[in-house]
Amino acid sequence: MGTEMTTDSGNPSQYAKMLTMLDKGVTLDQFLDLKEAEQIDGYLRYLNAEGGRNYGISPETFIEYRTAIKGADTDESGSVSKTEAAEAIREMGKGLATLTGSGAALTNRQKAVLWQLTNKSWKPYGNPFDTAVGQQVYDALHAEPEPERSLLG
Repeated sequence: MGTEMTTDSGNPSQYAKMLTMLDKGVTLDQFLDLKEAEQIDGYLRYLNAEGGRNYGISPETFIEYRTAIKGADTDESGSVSKTEAAEAIREMGKGLATLTGSGAALTNRQKAVLWQLTNKSWKPYGNPFDTAVGQQVYDALHAEPEPERSLLG
C-alpha cells in the first residue's frame, strides 16, 4: 500500500481510506478484516451515514451483516427483498447473541441501521425495526456532500 491520498482516477486511495477509518476509531486489525472481506467502501458509507451518531455497528458486525445479506435471497430472484433483509438481520442478531454467550443480540436501533443500509432507495417508513432511525440513516445516505474547504479560507 502506497502513501498517495488519491488514485490516478482521483478517487481516495486505500491509504486515504485507512487513515479516515483510523481517525474514526477503527483499529488497524479491523481495517484489515474489512479489507479481506472487501467491505472497506461499504463500511465507509456506514461511517458517513452515522453522521456523528453512534449506531454501534462494529466492523465485525458490518462484515457479518454483509455476509448475511449476500445469502438472504431465499427466493433466488437475484435481489434481496425488504422481507428477506429483515429476516436475515433478525437471524444475524440471534447468532451474535449465541456466539458471544452474553445474550447481547442486536438492538432494534442497530437492526434499523442495517436494514436501511441494505438498499439506499428503501424508504424509512418501511423500516420494520425503527422508522425514526431509518429516517436518520436515509437522510445521511442522501445528503449532499459538503464542499471541500480550502486551507486558505
